[in-house]
Amino acid sequence: MSLDIELTLYAITFVSFLLYFYYATSGSSTNSSSGSTSSGGSSGLYNSEHKTNSIKIERLSTNLSAGEGKIDKILEEFLKTEENYVEGLQDLQNYYIQPIKESNVISIEKFQSIFNEIEIIIGVNQNFLLELQNIYKDFNLLQFANLLLHFGHSFKLYTAYIGNYETLLQTLQEEKLNNTNFKSLIQNLEENLRNEKVNDRRDLSLAGFLILPLQRIPRYQLLLTELLSKLDKTHLAYETLQKAKELIIEIAFELNSRQLEYTMLFKYLELVQTFQLKDFFLPNRKLLFVFEREKEIVYKRTNGKRGVLDMYIFSDLVLLNRRSGFLPKQEFLFAQHSMDVDNLTNQMSLVEDFVSGGNDDEYILQLIVEFKEENRNNASILENEQSSSGDNNLFTGIINSLFGKSGNVNNEEKKEEGEKERVLEMYFKDKEMGRQVFNALDTMIHYSPRKSLSNFKK
Repeated sequence: MSLDIELTLYAITFVSFLLYFYYATSGSSTNSSSGSTSSGGSSGLYNSEHKTNSIKIERLSTNLSAGEGKIDKILEEFLKTEENYVEGLQDLQNYYIQPIKESNVISIEKFQSIFNEIEIIIGVNQNFLLELQNIYKDFNLLQFANLLLHFGHSFKLYTAYIGNYETLLQTLQEEKLNNTNFKSLIQNLEENLRNEKVNDRRDLSLAGFLILPLQRIPRYQLLLTELLSKLDKTHLAYETLQKAKELIIEIAFELNSRQLEYTMLFKYLELVQTFQLKDFFLPNRKLLFVFEREKEIVYKRTNGKRGVLDMYIFSDLVLLNRRSGFLPKQEFLFAQHSMDVDNLTNQMSLVEDFVSGGNDDEYILQLIVEFKEENRNNASILENEQSSSGDNNLFTGIINSLFGKSGNVNNEEKKEEGEKERVLEMYFKDKEMGRQVFNALDTMIHYSPRKSLSNFKK
């Protein structure tokens, strides 16, 4: 690494921790007139040796009104869920982050790309929990409101983590694919953790820990909403709690706007792992629609019989997982706008029809793929080479294949030299379902990526 790059990385790290100190540790001692207390000697930095200890809930009088009792229950849940959350963050630090850092199996740049923001979040929430435990035994609601408002500003650091979350997962996935030492280390760390925590019902994978901050913010919002609903608007703590809730809502809004994107991203990663799709995961390739399980699709096979498939529609291709017959299951088709050098699709179009037959009414949808004139012969050669090799890897010479052209295929099902087009015919008893598939495919066909998609090769 050049000296300039190394100095820049250190500078970024230094500035990040300065921001953390500004937001988190500067508030360890707050105005006494507001009822807040000090955390004593807490530095605000995460201490990997620190253990989260639950405190005994016995701070309030047993002579509570019905309203006070409901408020007490909410506050108790707030504390206990925060203890569980911080425990999870500490496990992430102790069982994954620290061992990875000490192993030196990945570069400083990759490590910071994956773990930098969450290490800051760990410190912020550990500090918040310590403050919360300190005031809990003999506390009033205004103290809690002031503490939450103060840390609500620190929680804005979550927006950086949310914004970087997709890049974080991509970097993690790429490193696991390209760095066998890193992949082995992650597998060993997870196995060690599961052996140590045999009865732990949490998701103990690295990904399971990295998603914790995204799950915590909505919980804050729900608890604050419930708490405010139990308070009179004239209560001394109401206005402060409302301001704290507004800060949390800002963060939650950022999270909610990305929630569907994250859900599809996890599915994307699952497909890469399940089907072992090498070099398939690209930053600019998006999974747009999923049709599987109860949304499986009935289609016409080349032998005229009907089969069942799952369809995954990306921004530049369709991935099919056929679950009928003896042919290889995974097949794919490029969209015409794909920037891959091996893309042979000249045009894609959709034709729909409706056949009425009483109880046997069917919505029929055809996906028609027209191949480029100058590349038809090349496509046939590549396909025949793949068929004779017996290699079932999805990206080994299978170009724009719709109907079982990978692996060993029957001669009558091989693509003929100079073939002009292919037709995938699908059948739907539910017309609405058929229209959903139509709209999804139409979206892919007319997708306009902001950036060119990178080529992918074996």
